[in-house]
Amino acid sequence: MCAPEPFALFEEFAAGSHMRNWMRSERRDDFRARMRSLSLGGVQLSLMDVPHLEVVRTPKLIRPSDGEAHQVLGMIHGTGGLSQAGRDAAFRAGEIIVADSSRPFSGCLAPASGTWSSIVVQMPRSLVPLPENGVRRMTAVPISASCGLGGVFHRWLAELVTRAGEFTPADVPALSRTTVDLLASLLGRCTPRRRWARRPADVPCRHASTTTSGSGCGIRV
Repeated sequence: MCAPEPFALFEEFAAGSHMRNWMRSERRDDFRARMRSLSLGGVQLSLMDVPHLEVVRTPKLIRPSDGEAHQVLGMIHGTGGLSQAGRDAAFRAGEIIVADSSRPFSGCLAPASGTWSSIVVQMPRSLVPLPENGVRRMTAVPISASCGLGGVFHRWLAELVTRAGEFTPADVPALSRTTVDLLASLLGRCTPRRRWARRPADVPCRHASTTTSGSGCGIRV
C-alpha cells in the first residue's frame, strides 16, 4: 500500500486541528509544510510553514459539521487574500485577518518559503463575549499587528506556540482565557462604532495605508 502523499496528509491534519476546507496548491507534487499545534481546550493554535496554498469553504462543507468558530490568521512572512461576506481583502506580514466558519469563504497564502509564515487560532464563537453581528463585520478586514492590541495579541500567539512544551495541563484554563480575552478586546475596539469614530489625524499608531475605527485600531481598507 502506498503511503499518503504529503499534501493529502497536511489536508487531513488541518481538517482535524481546525476545520475542513477544500485545498489546492501549485506545489502539490512537492508540498513541504510544517505545522506546530497547541490545544487549549476549545482554543486551537497552529504555527505554519506552507508553500502556496488556496482554501475554499463551501456550503456543502459547512452543513455537516460547522463548529461555529472564529478563525484568526496572523501573517508573519509573505502575503495572502481572503474573500468572505462580499468583501475581498489582501493582507500581508504584520497583519491579522478573521474568518467565520459558518459562512463560505475563499483564501490563499503566498508565504516566504522555508520559514514560519503564519499563526492560526480558532475558537468557538460562543467563547467570545461580543455581538456576533459586530464581529462578522470584521471578517475579511485586515487589522494591523504592528502596534497596540493587535501587536500584543500577535506576539502572545507566537509565544504560546513557541513555548508549547513548557506548559502543563494546569496552565490551560488561564492560557485559553487570556487568548479569548485578548481577541475579544482587539475585535471590540476594531468593530465599527459610528459614535466612537475619530478623524484620521486623531488616531494613534496609524500608518499611511490604514484607517481606523474604535480606539487605536489600525484597519486597512
